[in-house]
Amino acid sequence: MGFYGIVVLCVVIVLAIPALLVLVYYSWRNGISPMPASARVRRTMSEQVSLAAERIIQLQQDKIDTITQQIPQISRQIATEVEPDKAQSVWSTSHSSATDSLALFNDSMISSARPIESKSSPPVEPLSRTTSETPLQIIEAGSGWGTLALHIMQNNPNVRITGIENSPLPLCCSRVLSRWKRTNIQFQQGDIYLYPYEQADIVVCYLFPGAMRKLRPILEQRCRPHTYVISACFAVPEWEPEQIILCSDWYHTPVYVYRCGHRSYLA
Repeated sequence: MGFYGIVVLCVVIVLAIPALLVLVYYSWRNGISPMPASARVRRTMSEQVSLAAERIIQLQQDKIDTITQQIPQISRQIATEVEPDKAQSVWSTSHSSATDSLALFNDSMISSARPIESKSSPPVEPLSRTTSETPLQIIEAGSGWGTLALHIMQNNPNVRITGIENSPLPLCCSRVLSRWKRTNIQFQQGDIYLYPYEQADIVVCYLFPGAMRKLRPILEQRCRPHTYVISACFAVPEWEPEQIILCSDWYHTPVYVYRCGHRSYLA
């Protein structure tokens, strides 16, 4: 290596050190690991997101079936209890009420609508093969370099993913990777403690314990019932997980699966 090569190398090192310090500062300040999750951790997280999404869709389908079953019951009640000349008007009102209830459900607790199926329908298919009018909304709190969100999108192309990241360098890299892979992931610069999680169906995160402790009351206040929270490596303090999965990496990294409002909060 000649003199000019050594000079160029020194300049690169001098410029790289401040960039790395900025990266580590922003990451540690927000409780986010400056290094991306390993491939096995990403695979396990993606699998759990797929399973959670299937459960959400199945829960919605069960609710829809319950509501639709009320319609024939109303019809029989009208036939036995209401005078014939008033039955038609009462039936119209009751049918409209049941239909409105079904529509309200589709717009409320779970934001992924599917066509109504009969009881003899086959089991819920994997998320990558389902069709939904409104995709499931997945929020990654602290998306870092974007590798986890990209892995989830690769295995679940029908979801909508939003990554929240405050550090500029990882955010820029994640946006470049998203465009290169031609995905519709939205990587936004923002504070994970100020972001509204009301529209999230699934929240994924890979944060340090201090960040999980700070994020816990925010998720309790802003997440809807039955919202899944999937955390890699570190647990949510004072929450009881529905499931703990150990990854197949050297460290046997745990992945914690929670559901808001369902055995989530310890007494």
